[in-house]
Amino acid sequence: MGSAVVDERIFDLELRELSSAHSEQTYLLVHADQQFEINERLYRLLRYLQAGRSLVEAVQQLNAEHPTAPNNPQQVASYLATVFGRLSNDQQPRRGHFMASRTLLSATHLLPVLQYVQALFRSPVLVILFGLSLALQGAYFLTLNDADALSLSGDGLLLGYVLSLVSILWHELGHAAACRYYGVSTGPIGMALYLYFPVFYTDVSDSWRLSRAKRCIVDLAGIYFQFIFLLPFYYYYFVYGSPLAKYTIIMVNASMLINLNPFLKFDGYWLLSDALGIPNLRKRTGEAVAYFMDRIKRRPGPKLPYLLQLRPLEKSLAVVYVVFVNVFFVYFFLFRLPQLAYGMALRYPNTVQHLYTSITHWGENPDQSALLALQSFLFTSLILFMSWYVLYSLLKNGVKNFSQYI
Repeated sequence: MGSAVVDERIFDLELRELSSAHSEQTYLLVHADQQFEINERLYRLLRYLQAGRSLVEAVQQLNAEHPTAPNNPQQVASYLATVFGRLSNDQQPRRGHFMASRTLLSATHLLPVLQYVQALFRSPVLVILFGLSLALQGAYFLTLNDADALSLSGDGLLLGYVLSLVSILWHELGHAAACRYYGVSTGPIGMALYLYFPVFYTDVSDSWRLSRAKRCIVDLAGIYFQFIFLLPFYYYYFVYGSPLAKYTIIMVNASMLINLNPFLKFDGYWLLSDALGIPNLRKRTGEAVAYFMDRIKRRPGPKLPYLLQLRPLEKSLAVVYVVFVNVFFVYFFLFRLPQLAYGMALRYPNTVQHLYTSITHWGENPDQSALLALQSFLFTSLILFMSWYVLYSLLKNGVKNFSQYI
């Protein structure tokens, strides 16, 4: 890009205010379904260029507004070339924090369903259904005991697994429906590998256009839909005492609790990110840790990290999160996971033997034992493989490269 020539891609950019907790107003740059947070100076420059001003005129206007930090057109042209280079790179296929992913339902296939289920987010409907679900949830746990849920036959246990899987797909539909209700587009629903665990996901990147409050509702929409999913199971449990209903409620609640984890990139993480108004919370956490380490070592560090440029309340909460998330990762990946893997490795021959015995006696005793043995084998194998992967990745690539997947 020459010093006085405007790149035509300028006119393909969408620019709008971003709802964040930064002490200064930041903006959202949208390009080819990718979103970027930019500062006010770049925003105003791009706006001037989109309005038809030449690069020289736009820079002169910016210098008049910021006389203490002037730029020349050559510097700005070089900077814009870097920006557009990044935009071009981000058009390439990315896995993000997923190790692999596969689309199950495209946005086009979702649209006919979303036109109906988005009505569940109308205020009266949401208040009634969410309030009813919370009341039934409280009543359920007050009457919970351990025996009935494990009295299922093998077929009943398998059906419980299938129903909990359906609830997870329904959960993902909830995120998409919330986006549709608030007027932003939604991407596909898919399946991916996250830390070698199979997960479902919904592409709700366009929700960055929304306010923080509405983004939080999008984050919680999956949990809300799973509450709705459980309503008929509460009926069968309270009226008929159904063990299958009881087991399904347990499984779905376990799924919801996992999703609310704020340390791994599940719904709880995105909810915290949006509630605090901090895009790229994990990246910003890493920046803050690097900054504090440089200060401790008395090395000249980079500029003040993003988290320390927030408004006072969000800054305080973000610092608390930085402490807790790093304690969690150190405890889980360096202590708890190796300890768990060591114990499972010692029991692994017995786990395999138990699975073999259960399968070979399936015809004689077709109950839940074979499915429980299979579940134990798969879970143990996954933990052992994940432990090996974590150790291998840390030794080969270091903490920084491994952290992109967590």
